[in-house]
Amino acid sequence: MLKLDNGIHEVAMQRLTFGPNTYGDEANMKKYLTFLDMYTDAGGTSVDTARVYSGGQTEEAIGTWFQTRKNRDKIVLTTKGGHPPASDMHASRLDRENVLSDIKESLKALKTDYTDVYLLHRDCRQMPVGEIVDILDEIVKTGLAKVCGVSNWMTDRIIAANAYAEQHNKARICVSQINFSLAETTPQRLQDDTLVCMTDAEYRTYMELQLPVMAFSSQAKGFFAKLAAGEALKNKATERFLTEENLKRLERVKAVSAQTGLSPAAVALCYLTCNPLPVSAVFSCRTEAQMNDTLTAMHATLDKDTINFLEKGTK
Repeated sequence: MLKLDNGIHEVAMQRLTFGPNTYGDEANMKKYLTFLDMYTDAGGTSVDTARVYSGGQTEEAIGTWFQTRKNRDKIVLTTKGGHPPASDMHASRLDRENVLSDIKESLKALKTDYTDVYLLHRDCRQMPVGEIVDILDEIVKTGLAKVCGVSNWMTDRIIAANAYAEQHNKARICVSQINFSLAETTPQRLQDDTLVCMTDAEYRTYMELQLPVMAFSSQAKGFFAKLAAGEALKNKATERFLTEENLKRLERVKAVSAQTGLSPAAVALCYLTCNPLPVSAVFSCRTEAQMNDTLTAMHATLDKDTINFLEKGTK
């Protein structure tokens, strides 16, 4: 479990978080509700979503799931707001009016009066970090969220935000969601310079801070699972992850898979869930077979030497 502590509340998050990020139509909604049941039946308790996903349909579906399963109190819920307008990803919506509107709309769709974790999409480096902390502090102290964090922020801004929070007795940022998987990539390869990807330098800072990370794209579009099975990658996976270094890591994934009996998908996820850094791997899936494969990673463990081998090829 990851302990998220903002100085006011604590939230315990699992190392494997289900993030059903798209629905689109009623058929998909039914399918993803089944996936939510599969995840919780396997012992899962952490669910990640956002106001922007599928125009709000994802939150509405999860709200229906809470209502019909009567399990809201058993789930650590994360949702996100403040996403830039689709027409201009560099246009900030981190002002108080937009952020409070987003979280209230999220809670209405989710059929709950609070979220355990609330994250802000993207950063606006031109905005004084104290103004953002003030908004998140209000969200916590009015009971809309237990703890708050950020998504796609660099660690220098998180450090500055928490220095302000400490100085002014505000709730601190206690979790960060960024692109992180065993398969390395960059914002340039993702073709979105508003995204933040884990780098060696950022990792060292996270380790120093011991700041929990929620890793999105944790399965790298199925990069390891598909190539290990001899399947072709889709265009996005090729563009984002097909590099010489990641192909070397693929060979190490296959070696660990053969040694442990874990599937390549589970090995790649365990790189995150068993990492020395406190990480929750946010995953999604499109088929029940993918879900069942992913869930084998929930209680699997890899030691520190194996984690190091997967990343660097040495123990």
